[in-house]
Amino acid sequence: MNTFVKGTTMIRKMSGREPRGGRPLPWRLLLLPLLPSLWGCGPGAQAGGAESEVAFSRVINVETMEARSAPFTEAIRLTGTVKASQDVVVSAEESGVVREILVEKGNRVRAGQPLFRLDSDLLEAQADQSRALANMARETWERRKRLYEEDRVGSELVYLEAKYAAESAAASLKLLEERLERTVIEAPLSGILESREVEVGTMVGAGTPVARIVSTDMLKVTAGVPERYARDIRAGAPVAVSFDVMPGERFEARIAFAGSAVNPRNRTFPVEISLPNPRGVIKPEMVAEV
Repeated sequence: MNTFVKGTTMIRKMSGREPRGGRPLPWRLLLLPLLPSLWGCGPGAQAGGAESEVAFSRVINVETMEARSAPFTEAIRLTGTVKASQDVVVSAEESGVVREILVEKGNRVRAGQPLFRLDSDLLEAQADQSRALANMARETWERRKRLYEEDRVGSELVYLEAKYAAESAAASLKLLEERLERTVIEAPLSGILESREVEVGTMVGAGTPVARIVSTDMLKVTAGVPERYARDIRAGAPVAVSFDVMPGERFEARIAFAGSAVNPRNRTFPVEISLPNPRGVIKPEMVAEV
């Protein structure tokens, strides 16, 4: 009873005013607002709280596995362009009219194989004339040499003139023979005759392009690497190359060259990847995913 009286006094102080009529309210009425709180503090309330927690709990299945160390590889994805390892424009080394086409474009050629033949009639005539002069100069030199060295006939000046005349005639003949050989235009390397720029009857001069040969057995893929990877990319790093036109195929290769300078326009440095092409399915100028 003392506890309730103290509670009554506390409520009065908190309300700040006396009950109506100046008389204190009965303690039973004052306890009515406190009953829910007192009821929640009993043993039954604790049991009810535990039941609520059980009702809202969920079971989560957890799968565990053993943690193991494994190598970590960072991949950099780039877009590159396929280039032929050897792409040569063949030019004429001698002037003349194209008289014969020996290989059509699209065919495979080997190094040293004749491709075109130019008109050589004029050079052949000049070579025949030079050959006759060279023979005459050589025979004169041999006679002068024998007379001067063995019989001591003649002067040293005549001896030297005959010697140098024979050497000059031989050099002239060699020059004409070399020009005559160049009237046959040969392939400088093995590959595919990609294009032909002349027809029979075309007049060409020294340096005129006549054909293009592309070697596709070994290709190179060129790409630009952002400068932030400058410390990570080195020659010999492994590379995987794929093409959208060949889904499912993946070609393994390595970096053959990593540039030492950054392009100031796009802030990248160049890399070249050597890519074998034994089946010939990869073509120059294709776009590659590196």
